Amino acid sequence: MMVNFFWQDHENFVDDGIQIELFNLNKEREEGYFDADENFVEYAKDNEIKVIKQVIRAQFKANFNLS
Repeated sequence: MMVNFFWQDHENFVDDGIQIELFNLNKEREEGYFDADENFVEYAKDNEIKVIKQVIRAQFKANFNLS
């Protein structure tokens, strides 16, 4: 059985309207790391950290009835 595979020099592909990105280890290392159990842990971005801090602050105030 012969299988034809056509390689394209594009980083992203579109399949049925869904954008597919090829695995790129160098890019993944910039965006996170693999832990000892081989799970990918993504680094939080600055904006995400700010939002998380705001949510935690609001929850803290609500839990302790602070204004």
